[in-house]
Amino acid sequence: MVNVDNSKLINVIIENPYILLFMIYICSVWGLYIKFYFKIPENYLISLVLLLFPLSIYIAFGYVNIRNSNKVIKDNELTGLQKLDLVNYIYDYFYQNEGLRYYKLTSILIVCFLFSIFNSALNETSLADLTINILITFANFASFMYLLLYPWENSPIKNGIYGQVTFGLFLLLFLIIIKKFFYIFIILFNIIMSHINDFVISSLTIILLGATLSLLAFTYNMVLTEEEEAEKKKKMKNNGEKFFIATIISLFFLILIFSLSVFCNYSNILLYGNINFLDKATFINVNVFVFLLLTSLIALILSLGQIISGIFSSLNNLLS
Repeated sequence: MVNVDNSKLINVIIENPYILLFMIYICSVWGLYIKFYFKIPENYLISLVLLLFPLSIYIAFGYVNIRNSNKVIKDNELTGLQKLDLVNYIYDYFYQNEGLRYYKLTSILIVCFLFSIFNSALNETSLADLTINILITFANFASFMYLLLYPWENSPIKNGIYGQVTFGLFLLLFLIIIKKFFYIFIILFNIIMSHINDFVISSLTIILLGATLSLLAFTYNMVLTEEEEAEKKKKMKNNGEKFFIATIISLFFLILIFSLSVFCNYSNILLYGNINFLDKATFINVNVFVFLLLTSLIALILSLGQIISGIFSSLNNLLS
């Protein structure tokens, strides 16, 4: 029998967040499937409690962390360096202790699964409803994953709570847009399939734009003198790397969008009415659609984030 070291397995999962993101997605989907299979009615009170559970863990950690840190700071028997070391240790304990990491990891997955069960809508629902349900569960618990398992710098408790509230508002707005204008996806994918040549030309233009920005940043970095403008050189090199990363991610995004368009065109999934999620073929088609849509959205967000960050940093660097 092969013995599996649970601590090593947990470390591998946490150190590779994309594995954990995929696990959260699986929990979101299977929670929805179990809900349909057993015809469990939605319960928004339970959903709210489950949604607040991971955040309550974080707030409790913040309270304990601040209380213990204040005790250390008020201890007159310790030197300044000893106080700093202890405060850092208290903070790191929440993220590095294996028992806590195991508890948080399992809690996120279990609560995600339960939330998906009780947050679901009707037993017979549309593709838009299914997509929104899966995206809501995935997005919320993906954000909790980063909140609970990965250290935050600069006042982590306050930033974490503000970040969750801001993220929740943006998610709500985005999902309302998807719900109200879901037909736009049908139009968009039909346009792509009927104008393949235009899509290819537009894709090449976007990729060349990113590559050009990257080249310009690296070229400007090369003309700066090492002695006088070392800080500018470092910033422009980082900006060039951001533009290059954005170009690669944009290529990945365009491939995903094209694949999604081909899939929608040949599966006719956008023409479905009420969907029976328990049907094997429908279950596969819905998950392929949602997975491609989700990964393309993630790629778009990452790409735009790198480009916007690089542009603002470059402008600030040039004008300073």
